[in-house]
Amino acid sequence: MTPQEVVRCMDIRYYILDAITPEEAILMLEKVHETKETRRQDALSNTAVPAYTTQAGWLGFTDDRMRELIRANVNEGMNKFKLKVGGNVEDVIRRLQIARDEIGYDRMLIIDANQVWSVPEAIDTMKNFVVFKPA
Repeated sequence: MTPQEVVRCMDIRYYILDAITPEEAILMLEKVHETKETRRQDALSNTAVPAYTTQAGWLGFTDDRMRELIRANVNEGMNKFKLKVGGNVEDVIRRLQIARDEIGYDRMLIIDANQVWSVPEAIDTMKNFVVFKPA
């Protein structure tokens, strides 16, 4: 829709006219209309609004299921992945290695312990995961 068409669809009453006139609304819309396609492409390429998936990161998945879900997410264009952690450190390291093997280091890996550890425990435990470069 053109800016004029958008404004024609608006129900501009007295209380709106106190803040903005139809002409001012058209000017504002025309100004951003020039960048509309770029913003649309940014949204489609997942650069406009950062989003992540936790689909493959839930505790309890087998290693094979986790790999399968990560691969599906990568194929869908996801580039940010969140894994739930908080159990046995060796298990967390294994899962982080699987995630990094699948997503590489050019995609973001987020880890979330859901307050399983106290703050001092979290700081100490996270040192074990530095090699995986979590965000």
